[in-house]
Order: sequence, then structure tokens, then C-alpha cells
Amino acid sequence: MAQEKRKAFQEYFSPEALRKTFIDKIKSKPSIGIDGTSAVAFEASIRSETETCSKKIKLYKFQFSPYLEEVKSKGKNKLPRIISKPTIRDKTLLSSANRCLQSYFPEAVSKKLPNEIIREIKETLKNSKDDLFFCKIDIRSFYDHINHDILLKILGRTLDKKTLWIISKAIKNITVSANTKRKFYAMENSLGVPQGLPISNILSDIYLHKIDKKFQSDNYRRYVDDILIISPTETSKITSQIKLLLGKIRLETNEKTEEGRISQGLEYLGYNFIGNNKVSVRDSSRDKFTASLIAPITRYKKGQDKSIGTTWLTVETRKNILIEHLNERITGAISDKKRFGWIFYFIEITDLKILYDLDAIVKRELKKAYLTPSEISRVKRLSRAYHEAKHSPEGGYIHNYDIYKTTQEKITALRRFGYLDPNASTAYAPEHIDALFEKLKSNQLLQLERDIGTMY
Repeated sequence: MAQEKRKAFQEYFSPEALRKTFIDKIKSKPSIGIDGTSAVAFEASIRSETETCSKKIKLYKFQFSPYLEEVKSKGKNKLPRIISKPTIRDKTLLSSANRCLQSYFPEAVSKKLPNEIIREIKETLKNSKDDLFFCKIDIRSFYDHINHDILLKILGRTLDKKTLWIISKAIKNITVSANTKRKFYAMENSLGVPQGLPISNILSDIYLHKIDKKFQSDNYRRYVDDILIISPTETSKITSQIKLLLGKIRLETNEKTEEGRISQGLEYLGYNFIGNNKVSVRDSSRDKFTASLIAPITRYKKGQDKSIGTTWLTVETRKNILIEHLNERITGAISDKKRFGWIFYFIEITDLKILYDLDAIVKRELKKAYLTPSEISRVKRLSRAYHEAKHSPEGGYIHNYDIYKTTQEKITALRRFGYLDPNASTAYAPEHIDALFEKLKSNQLLQLERDIGTMY
């Protein structure tokens, strides 16, 4: 057993393993932490960084840098979400720790995407002739209230000592704002798992795995802090049992536990179930996406008659850039065989009228921005994007970042999205184009993720 644990350490925390993690997971999706070190700067000294990191872990001397606080709005009348951003070095280590945890706790790894859960619910409702009951439980401030002692006790039954020590250090590490002076730093975080770390999700799943397993045969589903039970009989008994077990691991539920019949309407993960057959989008989810479609058009309108700084960004060029950005927002995108965007998230809807309504809103706003009919015709439609996403996602209608192979192809994309002067004949170094293309892709995919980030 001791030999197996030493082997596990080598597999995930050796200098070679850490370097591989950086190349595979961090390099293309960097985020700068409190030390200001970029992925490029870290890579330049990666050998010494990873060797020092691995050595200090072995000696139980490794220290995380404070996480950088990022505040994300969850909408009106809701407390913002605090995201903790580790440095590139720490993110690399935590990504290796995530892989390690997944190997130790494969049964707790949550592999289902929200729309897969929705598909299962659709089938349950479709196959029932009765008006089913449901109960929706929301865990209050889930990540913020995960108890360290309970979590570490669960992990300690399986993990080797060094990995357990790393995880303990990571969850106790503090999160600070960029302008917090060092003398005002807290000693440590004593409650909760910081959100935004590579290990946050797997730790939350491990923490709740016993409850998930106990009720898995009761048409029980959970996505992060949202629990749903669908039953042919009233759900009050099972609801009480779940709340009791949550209380034993020091978690509370929000006061309003929703219970009722499916015929009365059920909202879950941004979807709206109406009866047993109709699946639509929750009003607030639709409204947020509508606002995200209108925002770039509004920005274009406000800037079209003003000095825009860069000489080659003419009104005509900006119009073309607007259309490119709108098209990607409408269709979503594919990158590394993964699918991003609103339409992919809501692929399980049956209420297609909502898509035609959104298309009409976009067309109306573009007319207000004085785009010509031929220009408006270049803007893609949600109603078609839905069918393409469902039946032919790689058919060409949806933007696919995986098709760009050569430097010239990447230059063409960069010009279309406004990253390079479309009329310049400058010769660019391939490494410059590769870096700029990665920046374009990262920025675009981040916007698509934001469109669905507050859906539930």
C-alpha cells in the first residue's frame, strides 16, 4: 500500500507530472494570480519552478500564494459569487491534485453536464402518464459552508498523507483582493472550499457523495447545490431525510423548498418544464441571454459616430466585427471537441418559438443600428443554430476553432474578429499569431461561458 501511494505521488506531483499538467491544462487557459506571473513567464522557468514545487511538497514545506479575489455578479438582489484565482504555479499544482483526487475517488466524479441531466428528466416525464410530484432543494451557500474537519476526515480514509496535506493547505489558503495590504491578510480560511480552484468541484462531489449514493434509486438528481427529486407520490418524507443528512454534515438548505406537481410548472438548471411534454427556458435565463445579444449592438451604435482610436477600425470594419461576434454568440462554438454557448446548453428545449422570438429581437435591434438588409442577412439565426447543434454541429454553421491549422488561417480569423488590421500587409511571426489566436479563442469562449454561467 505504501508503495502504491509513493507511485501516486510520482504520477501526479513529480516535476515531470507538473510540467505535463501545465502544458495539457494551464498553458492554453491561463489566468493571472496575485503574483502577476503570466503563463509565458512561468513556462520560461518551468523546470526550476516544478522541481522546487515538488521538492517542497515532499518536505511538507510548500506554501500557496494567496488566491486573488474576483467578484462575479449573480444578478439583481443576489449576493455576488467570490471566485478565488490561484497563481499559474498553484493552478498547475491544483490541477494535478484534481487528477489525483479523481483517481482516488472515481465513484464521486460528476461526469454529467446540465443538459444530460435535463435529458434524463425529459425522459422521466415523457414516459409517465401521471402528473408526477417534485421537490427542489437548494443548499445554502454550499461551497462556503463545507466543513473542513468533516471533509478532511472523508479524504483521510483514502488519500496518502502528502496529498491530504496539500488539499488541507489549499482549502485553508486565504483569498484577498488585489489592493489588500499584506499586514491585513487573515491567518487562514477556516470554513468552506474556495470557488474557482481546479479542486473545488471534485471536493464538493466527494463531500456529498454519500447522500448522492443513498438516494440514487429515488429519481434523485443533483447539480452542484441544486437537488431535485421527482416521484409518483408526495415527496415530503424523502425531502426530510435529505435535509436531515445535510444537517449532519453541517449544511443548511434555503428556507424555500419548492414542492408541487409537474403540471404546476418546474424550473431547474435554467430550464422550465411545463407539464410532461413541453420544455422551455426560464424567463430570467432568456432575459439574460437577450441582454447579452443586444449589448454588442448597443456598443456599436454608441460608437459609430465617435472617434474610435484605432485608425483602421472604420464604421464598416466595426460593423463586420459586430456581425462576427453576434454570430458566435448565437451559434456557440466548438473548441478541442467541446461545445460552448447558450444554444448548446439549451439543446433539450422543445419550445422552439422562443428561438424565433429571439431572432426577431436581434433583427429589430440591427435595424435600429442602421444595418442594411444584406448586412442583416449575414447574421445567423438561433432557430437554425438549434437544428445544426442538434444534428450537424461540425457541419460549418457553428464556428469551430479546431479547423484553424495554418498561420494564414489564424490570421484570417484574427482579422475577422478585429484583432489585426484587415488591410495590413505586415508579415507576422508564427509564434505571435499563435499567441494572439489563443487569446482570441480564450476571450470568445469566456464570453460564451458567461452567457450560461448564471443560468442556475
